[in-house]
Amino acid sequence: MKKYFLIMLFPLYANAHVTNAAHSHMVEFLVNMIIFFAYALLGLTCALILRAIYRSFI
Repeated sequence: MKKYFLIMLFPLYANAHVTNAAHSHMVEFLVNMIIFFAYALLGLTCALILRAIYRSFI
């Protein structure tokens, strides 16, 4: 699976040597993914904490 993922990204990396735009978009994409997963984990953590508090009262 990782091999196919890298094959799909190869033209983007090849284009990054010609113009830096593709590389900056890749960095922007990675930063956005890190922020998205941080918010997702924060939401999941809040849900688990609220569930634990709810179960302690019942």
